[in-house]
Amino acid sequence: MASQHLAASGVHPEVYVFGRNEIPSGRQDHMLVGGMVRLFHGHPLLRTLLPSAGSVSFGWIQLRMGETLEVRAEQRSVLLVGCDGAAQLSPIDRAIGRDDLVALPAGQLCRISGVGPDGFHALAIVLGEAQGVLASPPASDQLTLDGLLAHNLRRLEQVAQGRFFTMLRDGTLDSRDKRRAYLDGVQVFSDMFQTMIFSRQASCRDDLYAPVFLQHLRAELGHNELLAQRSDKQVSKDAVLAATASWFAYQMHVLDNVEKAAVIHLVLETSGQHFHALARDRFADESNRAYYEVHADNDDEHAKMGIRLLDGHHPSVYRRLHQIVDEAWDMFEAMVNRIVDSVVRA
Repeated sequence: MASQHLAASGVHPEVYVFGRNEIPSGRQDHMLVGGMVRLFHGHPLLRTLLPSAGSVSFGWIQLRMGETLEVRAEQRSVLLVGCDGAAQLSPIDRAIGRDDLVALPAGQLCRISGVGPDGFHALAIVLGEAQGVLASPPASDQLTLDGLLAHNLRRLEQVAQGRFFTMLRDGTLDSRDKRRAYLDGVQVFSDMFQTMIFSRQASCRDDLYAPVFLQHLRAELGHNELLAQRSDKQVSKDAVLAATASWFAYQMHVLDNVEKAAVIHLVLETSGQHFHALARDRFADESNRAYYEVHADNDDEHAKMGIRLLDGHHPSVYRRLHQIVDEAWDMFEAMVNRIVDSVVRA
């Protein structure tokens, strides 16, 4: 639901209504496995209405059945307010759910697991600068290329534990129908990736970036056709999947060159390297196995060619790239989770 505002008869100029899914998500290393935390301070308008994140931070926790969340209250106390669903809290071994309040003093650790079929939703309140559940902006010593690469790797590790990559390992795709739905979903993004690299090349007039972008385009040209070599291929009619995939193509029209390089070479090529390495073995007997082989062999080099463009920038650029990378990982997760949903329905 899009944000809405209503006139308030002169008492207050505007009243705002936010959909939960409009609030950006964020994670930190070892803090979250499989679930999601939506950060109130990450929303540009909410941020103007709330106290400074240095005094209090808010987040919306969303866990699905089977997911686990570790909450570390390192230097600040954390309050969790149960809103819906049910789960198990350790180390005190207690069931928690709607209307329960969990108080976690500074220096303590708790684990939420055993999530029921309806999931578990809670409001997280960090009393002080967010250092556990809620992600904070990158510190000044992280505003370097090494800091950006480390952050990108953490996001990859978190996504690699999610539903999409799990399906490559847990036997779900042994079903012919589910495997077809999986590949049809991947085809949507593979086709869109071709649009992305053409759009990026067409809009680039910078002599530093254009040769690298062109080298990458030539290396990727027509790879979607390798995946399409399936006798059981069906054209996906999933509008949500198409929209999330199209987000990446749209970025090639609105971002600057260094941001485009970060989205494609850090997020998409890094995730692609991990995906294709797993999928090459999983689909070794498929007619389109060449698609996985060529990407598993080349995606690492494709990632590195873009990383060279990200070196030597001002800290303010790296601050912006941290945000862009997070947005791209969030959209990537939304896209691949939609593919998983289609597999479940198959």
